[in-house]
Amino acid sequence: MYNNRQTSVLENVSADEKRNEIKSNLDRILNYEKYMGTENATNAVKDDAVETETKSTIAQLNTKYAPAVETEEKVYNEEDITPSSTTMQFGQGEDEDIYEDVNIKRAEKTEKGFKLSSKGKVLLAVYALVIITILSLIILNSRMLRSLDASIDRYNMQLKDLNTRYETVINEYEYVSSDEVIIQKAEEMGMYKG
Repeated sequence: MYNNRQTSVLENVSADEKRNEIKSNLDRILNYEKYMGTENATNAVKDDAVETETKSTIAQLNTKYAPAVETEEKVYNEEDITPSSTTMQFGQGEDEDIYEDVNIKRAEKTEKGFKLSSKGKVLLAVYALVIITILSLIILNSRMLRSLDASIDRYNMQLKDLNTRYETVINEYEYVSSDEVIIQKAEEMGMYKG
């Protein structure tokens, strides 16, 4: 243990001796004024004396300083509550002036407005031009796609008409080229099969 700047190794020390050493150290801490001039204070102080002196010192401090602390707090609190002369120089009739400053600041903010520099204006014009170009390309492409869809639909209708005509012509050709129709037409023209 460390004891008053002297180092000593305590071996085989009982619990009672450790407690006594701790009590004497506590006493030295609490009553340091008494031991500042003496170097071997631990040998002079007994365990019972330490306890009684500590208790009596604490009781004396409580009785001596307790009322003074309360009065100081009251004076301190009254000082905090009382307004200073600087505060009192502003009369009670000027309560609306507080809000006047805030309203002036709000008016200044609304008057300033938003201003663009010439560089900002040029950039804004370029962005607007790019957006207009993109939108016009989208519109032109959609119109072209609609017209292409319409022409495809027209060509599909024409193709259907041509397919139906082709089928009718094929059917008519097959009917006319059949053997029975050829024989019948030949008989109608006066030809006979021999």
